[in-house]
Amino acid sequence: MRFGIAHSRSWLVAAAVLGAAGMWLYVDRVWIPQQISDSAATGRLRGNLFDLYPRWLGARELLLHGRSPYSAEVTREIQAGYYGRPLDLSRPGDPGERRVSSG
Repeated sequence: MRFGIAHSRSWLVAAAVLGAAGMWLYVDRVWIPQQISDSAATGRLRGNLFDLYPRWLGARELLLHGRSPYSAEVTREIQAGYYGRPLDLSRPGDPGERRVSSG
């Protein structure tokens, strides 16, 4: 018995759909709740884990409103959208500039 091309393609599509659904369920039911509980327990910011958000918001502000994407106002808006609140460099769990001492 020989399998045709159409049969092998349907098997690949089914495997891809099953893999994508499994990954989505894992991220939605395991990974995100673990990130949220770790963030709550340690006080570290989680972020929205979408690295294009700051670039998108900066470009939107520049193109639609003529605001500099590097201004302090837009930076605070990006931080609030990405982390849920503006960053405070005095808080140990907040990301920010990390200085490397030389010597």
